[in-house]
Amino acid sequence: GELSNAWFMERIKSFTNGKHLWVRTIGSSVIGYLLDTIPFVLIAFLGTLTTRDLLLMIAFQYFMKLGIEVLFGTPMAYAAIRYLRRYVRLEEPVR
Repeated sequence: GELSNAWFMERIKSFTNGKHLWVRTIGSSVIGYLLDTIPFVLIAFLGTLTTRDLLLMIAFQYFMKLGIEVLFGTPMAYAAIRYLRRYVRLEEPVR
């Protein structure tokens, strides 16, 4: 999941010409969390839960991860970049 998240983030960065960080962080997470959550839940719980419970667990974990990214991860990325631009000289702009 993390590798696919990084790969999609790089692809989105190229597509948006390095702009719109929020599109990169959230957009790549949409794909990465799917590729992380589904296999994890299936490997850990297949055969021990009903199909309905498996699907509910996948949906709950997926949307909780995505919600955390939207509410905390992306704002923290913007704060970190703002801090770095203010207090650390960056050779290239981080968008």
